[in-house]
Amino acid sequence: MTHVGLVAWGWYALATGALVVLAAEAVDRTARLARWPTRWVWVSAIVAMLVILAYGADRPSLATSGSPVVHSTMWFLFLWAAASLSLLVRLAASFRAAHRRVAGLPVLDLDGLEVRMSDTIGPAIVGLIRPRIVVPWWVMALPKPDRALVMLHEREHRRAGDQLLGALAELVLALAPWHVALWHVVRRLRRAIELDCDARVLHRESDVERYGHLLLRCARAGEFATPLVSWLRGPAGTLELRIRAMTAPLPPRRLRSACLCAATACAALAGISTLERPAPLHFFSPVVYARASVAPAVADLAVRVVDIDRAGVVTQMSGEPLDARAAVALANVRGPATVRFIPDPDRPSQLVAIVRYQRR
Repeated sequence: MTHVGLVAWGWYALATGALVVLAAEAVDRTARLARWPTRWVWVSAIVAMLVILAYGADRPSLATSGSPVVHSTMWFLFLWAAASLSLLVRLAASFRAAHRRVAGLPVLDLDGLEVRMSDTIGPAIVGLIRPRIVVPWWVMALPKPDRALVMLHEREHRRAGDQLLGALAELVLALAPWHVALWHVVRRLRRAIELDCDARVLHRESDVERYGHLLLRCARAGEFATPLVSWLRGPAGTLELRIRAMTAPLPPRRLRSACLCAATACAALAGISTLERPAPLHFFSPVVYARASVAPAVADLAVRVVDIDRAGVVTQMSGEPLDARAAVALANVRGPATVRFIPDPDRPSQLVAIVRYQRR
C-alpha cells in the first residue's frame, strides 16, 4: 500500500464518517419530534461506518521492499493494534470488576423482585447475558411509588437488552479507535439508550415530576459506572438533557422541522455517494514486494515469439512476416529453433533475434 493511498483512505473514512454523523443527527431530531426511539438511529450509523470501512479495504497493494512506505504502514498498524488492545483490556477489566463487586452482595426480595443490595452501587443493572439489578440500601427508605419507578427503569433496561447493546458499541469502538466520528456516535448511542428508557418508563408511569426528582436523587448518590453497567443516573453530563427532554413541550411546527431534518439527512447521504473513493487497501495481508528490473528501451514488445516450420518459413505467431533484420538472422536454420529477442542498441524501436538452431 502506498503512503498516499493510506492517507487518502483515512481522509475518506473521516469525511464519510462526518457525513454519517450529520445524517444521524438529522434523523435523531426527526425521531424525537415524532416521539420515536432514537437508539436504533445511532446503531444504524455505527453499521454504516463499518460498511464504509470494510468496503474500502479489500485489495492488496504493491510496495517496494525496505521503502519508507512499508515502515510507515507497519507503524500505523502497530499503533492501531496497541490502541485496540488497550481498549479491549479495559472492557475486560470493567466486566471483571463489575462481576466481582456484585458477586458477594446480599440478595433480597424488593417489592416482589429479586435484587442485590449494595452500599454504593446503583441503582443499576450489572452483567451482559444474565444482568442483575443492584440497588443501594437507601432505596429501601424511598416511598413505594419511587421504589416502583426505580425498579421499572431497571427492568426496562434489562428487557430491551441495553447493557448488551452498549457493550457491543464499545467493542466496535475498540476495533477502530482512530475513527473520531465513531467515538461521537458511540457517545450519542449511550445518551439515546437512556432517553429511550426514560420515554418507556414515562409511557407507563406518567408522573414526570416524581421521576425527575428521582433522577436528581440518584445523581447525588452512587459511584460505580462502567461501559458494561446501565444505571439510573445515566452517562455523565446527560441529566439536564434527560430532564429537558421529559418536560419540554413539542415545537408548534413539528412537520416543518421534521421536513428540514429529513432534507439534511438526504443531503448528507447524497454527499457520501458523491465522494470519490480512493484505491482500496488491504491491511491484513502480507505486503507484496516488487523486484526492481530494468525495462528495455522503447521496443516493439509485440514481436516476441516466432514460428519456424520445417521448410524454414519464419513468421510471427500472429502470422505476419518479420522485419528484414530478424528474417536474415533466422534464414539459415534447420528444424525448430529457440528464439529470444533483445532491444537493438542502435535502433531502440527494434528488437534483435537471438536464435539457437542447427545449421543446414
